[in-house]
Amino acid sequence: EKFLRALPSKEVDWSAAREGKRGKSFRVVTSCQNQLTGVSKAAKEALERRIAQETGMRVDRSLPDQEFWVSMKAIKNDGVVSSFFTYTGPSDNNPWDEIDIEILGKDTTKVQFNYFTNGVGNHEYLYDLGFDASEDFHVYAFEWHKDKIVWFVDGKEVYSAKENIPVTKSKIMMNAWCGTGVDNWLNKFDDGKLPLTAEYQSVSFSAFN
Repeated sequence: EKFLRALPSKEVDWSAAREGKRGKSFRVVTSCQNQLTGVSKAAKEALERRIAQETGMRVDRSLPDQEFWVSMKAIKNDGVVSSFFTYTGPSDNNPWDEIDIEILGKDTTKVQFNYFTNGVGNHEYLYDLGFDASEDFHVYAFEWHKDKIVWFVDGKEVYSAKENIPVTKSKIMMNAWCGTGVDNWLNKFDDGKLPLTAEYQSVSFSAFN
């Protein structure tokens, strides 16, 4: 199993949430222009290099199936999404394939699961968490099989999909962003509380045995 941690700085710690550890997280702050804040310049550059090297890694679908998980704390604010996902698309000279974990700031007691295969989406499913995702770190995960996707919250299987599953190698990504022109989905963006901060504590991916 591969954990993304041990950056050359004490200011950012990719701790292993699965082991019950709680270290200092890095923060993704959005003001409609996503940026990393709260760390020194050296730590930020190291983090950006690590994200490029590790979370930008492509998952080769010819390899054994993969599990992906994140420990994160979402933003509570209308018009904002805190996310963790795999993605590839035209910028990679690939079809648009994507698997999503998205927490909508308008209601952080729910998480939205979705996926796209060759640009075809409309697979959204809202799961009632039973807690507020903006108040503490929780672990969100999905298993990407060749014939299904299975999503988990804090180790509990909560949803699965089996139709038209993505197959293209993808990047592991995370971001916090505010939407425009999608008020029906996210509500109108509220810019009265900037900056807005999503925190990511741990990220991992591993192949099934």
